[in-house]
Amino acid sequence: MQKSLRIDANKCTGCLQCEMACSYENHGAFNISKSRIKVFNFESAGRKVPYTCTQCAEAWCLHACPVDAIRIDAATGAKVVHENVCVGCKVCTIACPFGTINYVAWSGRNSTWASADWRRSTWWPRRIPRSIRSRPKTS
Repeated sequence: MQKSLRIDANKCTGCLQCEMACSYENHGAFNISKSRIKVFNFESAGRKVPYTCTQCAEAWCLHACPVDAIRIDAATGAKVVHENVCVGCKVCTIACPFGTINYVAWSGRNSTWASADWRRSTWWPRRIPRSIRSRPKTS
C-alpha cells in the first residue's frame, strides 16, 4: 500500500519546519532548497500551503524523462526516481505542471517524490530534532 502525506493546509503557519525536517532527513542538512516539501505563499489570500508530489496519474515527468529514470513501483504504484539512472538533465522538473520536482545539484540526486519516500520512512516524528518538532509560539 502506498503511503502519502496528509496535509491540512488550514493548520499551516508558514514556519517552514516541514521543509527543514525534510531536507535534514534526506540530505543531512537544514536547507529548505533541498526539501521535497515546499510551502507556497498565497500573498493575496494571506495563506501558506505546503505541497509535495501528488503522484498524479498523468505523470508527465515520467514520460518526459529521456533515460527512463522515473518508473512505477510495481508493489505500490508510486512513481520513483532511480537516482543511479538519472543523468541530471532536469527535463522532469520542466514537465511537472505542479513544480514539485526539485533537483539537488550538489549531490547529483533528484530530490523528488516525497510521497514515494514516505512509504519507506520511519523517521517522522521520532528522529526530528525537538527544535524542529516544536511549533512556533504566537504572541
